[in-house]
Amino acid sequence: MNEKITKIGKTLCITLVIIILLILGVYLIVNIKINQKINAGNELISKIEKYKSEYGYPPLKIVDIGYLETEEGTFHYNRIDSMNYELYFSAYSVGETIKYSSVNKKWNR
Repeated sequence: MNEKITKIGKTLCITLVIIILLILGVYLIVNIKINQKINAGNELISKIEKYKSEYGYPPLKIVDIGYLETEEGTFHYNRIDSMNYELYFSAYSVGETIKYSSVNKKWNR
């Protein structure tokens, strides 16, 4: 009987470790993908800032710097006022966005 309990305990421990590793793996993959999107966004921010330094204001639309917004997997742009803008993209859960604000020059996560 004792051996049976020990065997069940080992099986539960192994199962728990596997579940924890799977959760960590998914978390790391999502985090890596978000960081890749932020890096791509930083390239767009450089183009927006270049436009802003040339013309004195951010572009009215992101297409003005040669970027086409589409529905899925891309960045979206919102000009707030004559000096500030936001750049954002959808994260990997419904309704979650990651946004860059030119006001504080940071990405919120």
